[in-house]
Amino acid sequence: MNCATCEILKNNYQHRNHRDGTFYMQPVKFPAVLHDRMGCVLITAEHFNLLQSMGTIKISHAKNGDKMNIKGGIANLQGYSRCSNVTLCPGHRQR
Repeated sequence: MNCATCEILKNNYQHRNHRDGTFYMQPVKFPAVLHDRMGCVLITAEHFNLLQSMGTIKISHAKNGDKMNIKGGIANLQGYSRCSNVTLCPGHRQR
């Protein structure tokens, strides 16, 4: 994937980052983009609901907001795209 022409970059989606792709603050709205060290995946509301019903995404509640636990990481999700230069992604900030 050429990240300079990535369609996700052209949209004003909320971005969430985690180096291992397994644990994220839940986005306020969808669609949203989840990043790991090697790429990202666009999650729509429908995709989120499906993954949650399948047990791939589990929500944990905390004082500072809900968190999503992604079983196996986002690299295993349908629609995940690897990128050789993820620093171009607007929400890229690895923890």
